[in-house]
Amino acid sequence: MHKLNIDAADGDRLKRCSRLLTREEAAAYCRLSTQGFSQWVKKGRLPGPLPGTARWDLRAIDAALDSLSGIADRGEGGIGSLVLDQWKAKHARSS
Repeated sequence: MHKLNIDAADGDRLKRCSRLLTREEAAAYCRLSTQGFSQWVKKGRLPGPLPGTARWDLRAIDAALDSLSGIADRGEGGIGSLVLDQWKAKHARSS
């Protein structure tokens, strides 16, 4: 599988242009290899694709990263974390 090379400007353009990303685009946005991105998804650090698709929601990725970095816990009373928790609960896969 080929790795997408994007720089910060490309990431900004991706964020403005497309909310739904392929696995490769989502991995590149997070500055992870595709395999690393898949591992983060498997471990629950990042959300999986939208149900029935092979597309990741950029806002859900941002919320997960905000939560991991602690940004969601500052300033706005953890609103980002609450949104992520609600998203995870709604999209939880039954095992």
